[in-house]
Amino acid sequence: MRIFYLRIFYFLLVLSTLSCGYTKKVNNGQVAYDSKKYSIAVDLLGEEFNEAKNKEVKARKAYQIAKSYTFLNQNKNALEWFSKAAELEYGPAAIRQQALAFKRDQQYVAAIRAFENLERLTGKDSQITREINICKQALNWLEPNEKVEVALFPFEANSEYMEYSPFFYGEELIVFSSDRVQKEKDQIYEWTGNGFSDLYVLNRNTNDVLIFDTPVNSEFNEATAVFNKDNTEIFFTRCFSEDAAVEDQYCRIMHSSLEDSRWSEPVQLVFQESNRNYGHPALIEEDSVLVFTLKENDGSETYDLYYSVLDEEGWSEAIPMPESINTDGNEKFPTSDGDTLYFSSDYLPGLGGLDIFKTYLRADNSWSSPNNLKAPFNSGSDDFGLIVDRVSSSASDIVSKGYFSSTRSEASNDDIFGYEVRRKIEEIETEEPVEEITEDFKVYIAGRVVLNLYEQKNNPASKLIGKDPLQGAEVTLNSSVEQYNFVSDDKGRFLQEVSKDQDFRIEAFKEDYLSSRKVVSTRNLKVEKSKKSITINVELALSQIEYGKEIVLDNIYYDLDKYAIREDAQPSLDRLSTLLLNNPSISIELASHTDCQGNNAYNQNLSQKRAQSAVNYIVTKGISKSRLIARGYGENRLQETCACEDCTDDQHQRNRRTSFTVLKGE
Repeated sequence: MRIFYLRIFYFLLVLSTLSCGYTKKVNNGQVAYDSKKYSIAVDLLGEEFNEAKNKEVKARKAYQIAKSYTFLNQNKNALEWFSKAAELEYGPAAIRQQALAFKRDQQYVAAIRAFENLERLTGKDSQITREINICKQALNWLEPNEKVEVALFPFEANSEYMEYSPFFYGEELIVFSSDRVQKEKDQIYEWTGNGFSDLYVLNRNTNDVLIFDTPVNSEFNEATAVFNKDNTEIFFTRCFSEDAAVEDQYCRIMHSSLEDSRWSEPVQLVFQESNRNYGHPALIEEDSVLVFTLKENDGSETYDLYYSVLDEEGWSEAIPMPESINTDGNEKFPTSDGDTLYFSSDYLPGLGGLDIFKTYLRADNSWSSPNNLKAPFNSGSDDFGLIVDRVSSSASDIVSKGYFSSTRSEASNDDIFGYEVRRKIEEIETEEPVEEITEDFKVYIAGRVVLNLYEQKNNPASKLIGKDPLQGAEVTLNSSVEQYNFVSDDKGRFLQEVSKDQDFRIEAFKEDYLSSRKVVSTRNLKVEKSKKSITINVELALSQIEYGKEIVLDNIYYDLDKYAIREDAQPSLDRLSTLLLNNPSISIELASHTDCQGNNAYNQNLSQKRAQSAVNYIVTKGISKSRLIARGYGENRLQETCACEDCTDDQHQRNRRTSFTVLKGE
């Protein structure tokens, strides 16, 4: 008989918390909810909600119903009940979940209002501010992409149940995961009210769907498969109990080989440790590196991406992907296309639930910063498991083609979607003749000086949130043959007629502001005959200096116990170098800080070496040493005030920072 199954989106999220409580008899909504039998809980809790007279009881029931619908992936129902719980004053938890449900429903304006309500109730919180900014950004990311057409995968594969995580098996077949009920006697899983998960095969030529071979499919729960390049090996996820006497379930990555046209008995990959959850395998680097999802047994409720390298001795121990990829949230469902890795995250800025991101492996074996694929690949729902179909992308107007999984369908189940990226055909108007051009015209440079507004006031390392016109800035406009000086007006503007065929250097200054400079060329300009002039618009953005204020530099990381500047730290230091080049009158202190872990004297020495390495790198960009002070503070200026043994990993990370401070001149 099959045993416990968890819906693929959540089995990695809750397996480590399960216990023998599942043997309890379900006689009320609370027991059903505690037993993770959410398809039963929503009905029982609904009846109890209607019968309850006490406001606090009704609020609690509403919240539990909403959470149950969340686990069932029915977001609209969840939103309705989170809103009821909030109206019944359940508290901040209900408002936060209501806001997140609005976000998943792509109601970003409503989500922003809910987050602002939460902030008024709980006070300023960096995570709430972050969510508000993500919602504002999502409004722009929903703009349609005319080059991409997303269509639902053929109905022969999708059903009323969940279908997800497709993968190519040769040129004709696609293997995917589904919890469909095969026959009436199949056992129903009370979490979802559906069946248990197995691997299935779709024939793309005939649209026939068959269950995948045994012994890959078993009495347990299988999903998310990947094959090696010649389709002789399969890696997949299986969830089961390691001890028959214990009901706790864990997920493992299994491996099977094709031997005499039959799949061998699957075995667990050796690097996996007990009491941890593994899954979602993906192969890169000519099948020599396996990327997968792992939840450590450290009390955390989130999942990260790890990898293992195949060598002569077998698969190596699990190694975490870099911090630019792994976040405070969940990273799951890795897939690959050449040197590009796709994965889904619910924490990196996105449109709602899990969003699909891509990164690629650089020549030095470092990973690029993740890039959100935006709409239409991503939505407010969960989007994941993207694969690229190179074989079927030969049509002249198709750039790429493939499939991905999403919960965006009206039934709120996982479905497989197909996509095509087509070349955009530009329309050429030939009805009217092109007007003749003339070289007899005047050239103007119209400038505007603005003040950059940052999420953290006067912190140019934080997010830019707006601009204001800046009055009274001194502006110089120079070429090899002419020079002009201005003071920006009350709208930050200036205007000047200039000569053609010149290169102009434009600089804007104001005391106690970081200056800005740009180069504008008036060479090779042409206009239509009917026009008498051309205007070149330029914007110069200044930032106000707050002397003595620490400004943290993003993405400055060092290898363990090392102080050499890594390649992924260089862009942030390059931006600081440009700032110093544009502002030759300022000097800075560049500081490095450690967390509170380890020996104080060692931390002090290491931080000083790291600060000096950063200064040495900036000097190579043409900045005088006399303008730079390297200062290692060790653990003496911690941002987080937690007791060291109680600090979370995130708090330790915020303490490990590199920053700079603009020094006030004499």
